[in-house]
Amino acid sequence: MILETFPWLPSTLADVLEIVDVETACSDELTREKFITLVGALPNTIIADCLLKERLDQDSLELVGLVSSQVGYNQKYVKTETRLYYKQQKFNLLREESEGYSKLITKLNPDFNLKISWEQVLQNIQSLIGCFDLHSNRMLDVILEAFECHPEECLFYVPLLRAYIIDKLTLCHILGFKFHFRESADWSTHKSLFTCAALLLKNELVDLDDLYPYLLPADSEIIPFHNKEVSDAKAYAKKLSTVILAYKKEDEKKEEEQQIIDLVKYDELKKLEKDKKNHKPVSKKRK
Repeated sequence: MILETFPWLPSTLADVLEIVDVETACSDELTREKFITLVGALPNTIIADCLLKERLDQDSLELVGLVSSQVGYNQKYVKTETRLYYKQQKFNLLREESEGYSKLITKLNPDFNLKISWEQVLQNIQSLIGCFDLHSNRMLDVILEAFECHPEECLFYVPLLRAYIIDKLTLCHILGFKFHFRESADWSTHKSLFTCAALLLKNELVDLDDLYPYLLPADSEIIPFHNKEVSDAKAYAKKLSTVILAYKKEDEKKEEEQQIIDLVKYDELKKLEKDKKNHKPVSKKRK
């Protein structure tokens, strides 16, 4: 009846016992024993054990009998607190429900002829995160994949990304990982990824200074790479010029032979004309 009238009374009594617990911790043994006896005599209907476990010291809890072992209780308390507040939640794509990501892919690839707004898609994405407990960075990766497949729809994906991301650096890391993964796996980087990166840079969603470290070749390899490119270009040009010169020499030989033939023909014609001039026709005598 009293608790129904004063529902705040158990919490207040627990606070008072907490203060007395601290004060009697430095007192004589007799006072300490009286306090422990008082707490142990309190019925559970007045102050619940959970309230006493929250407020009293761990030594007092063991003396009262609320916990069997102070060491075991302390270890359990630390593990529980670590699991609740300090342990990082790991997301494994193979352990997660694929239904959430399949719905996400469906929402990110709508029929663009229907002119669906990016605001509506963003609201659906946020609903999927809450419903399926999806990892936000993985969802950002899927959004980038959809953007890479449809770079012509930048008016839809760019504002969607701008509204979804909180930190541009996170987007840059995911985009850079795409470049790094494809280059390290000896895959040819698709033109669509470069187009996607260019559009993100143009719309200031990614900074070039942040993306540059992910691009290859590295600064230490650029000069040797450049020298190799130049040497290969020179070798190719030299080879090409050699072929051209050889081709020209064959043409020149043909031209010289033709000129000799023309000169011989010209000399023969001159000689024939000269013989005609020196030749006198014989007149016939009449009978």
